[in-house]
Amino acid sequence: PRLEDGSETVKKELARIIGQLSCIQSDLSQLSDTQTRSTPAPEILCHKLSLAAEHAGNTLPSLKATVVKPFLPLLEPQAPSSVKQAFLEALPHLCQHVNLVDGDSGSQEVLCALIGLMEDSDPVVRIRFSQSVRFLLTETTRNSEQGSLNELLVARLKEAFNNAKLKRDDDLRNTLILTTGEIG
Repeated sequence: PRLEDGSETVKKELARIIGQLSCIQSDLSQLSDTQTRSTPAPEILCHKLSLAAEHAGNTLPSLKATVVKPFLPLLEPQAPSSVKQAFLEALPHLCQHVNLVDGDSGSQEVLCALIGLMEDSDPVVRIRFSQSVRFLLTETTRNSEQGSLNELLVARLKEAFNNAKLKRDDDLRNTLILTTGEIG
């Protein structure tokens, strides 16, 4: 991936398609050409592809979290908010294909990066995380490692809430309350 590219647009598109990339890697989809023969155009400039998924969302994740690790810079604190939001929008599809609760170091690293978004400086990213956390939790109901994710989430929520309390950051506390509500 072109993660070193300075363009926010490139990073946002990489984040947006991470779910589809994981779908392709899991061999549950097929790329097809959407260009019609009636409008011949230079292939290099005008080639369009579509992704046809061959699953109904009820497959078990077959990929290790290491496939996501190269994309973790897209979730770092200095990354643009639009990039983080695009990554979170791709999370439902990503969770269908990538085992994020495997318990290995790769899974822990990805989960920590995602969970860190609950304290992001942008309230829109924090709200988007609270809306997306259910996809992580849905993933854990299919896996025996559910306890470790729940423990990690609760520990980070407590820590974040205490930090927000010390800083008197009411906006952060409010989004953490939203996240807590989503977890149940």
